Amino acid sequence: MNGKMFWGMFAVTQLFGSLSLATGSPHGNPIGLVAAMALLFPGSILGVFALDKLGIQAGYIAILVSAVLFNIICWYGFSLAANKYSRRKSS
Repeated sequence: MNGKMFWGMFAVTQLFGSLSLATGSPHGNPIGLVAAMALLFPGSILGVFALDKLGIQAGYIAILVSAVLFNIICWYGFSLAANKYSRRKSS
C-alpha cells in the first residue's frame, strides 16, 4: 500500500468519525457516538484522557481535535512499523 492510499484512508476514516460524532446524541441516537468512538480509535480514548489531565473542558471541538491529533501520531507509527515489516519480509 502506498503512502497516498494510506493517508487517504486516514482522511476518510477521520471524516466519517467526525460526522458520526456530530450526528450522535446520548439522548436520542447513541449509534453515532459508538461509530465515532470506533472510527476515531485510539485517539477518541487517548484524547479524552489528555484533555482531562490538562484540565481542558471536553467539548465537541476539543475532543475532535485531540482525537485527530492522537490518531495522526498512531497512524504514522503504524505506517512506519508496516513499512519496516514489509521491507524485512521482502529481503
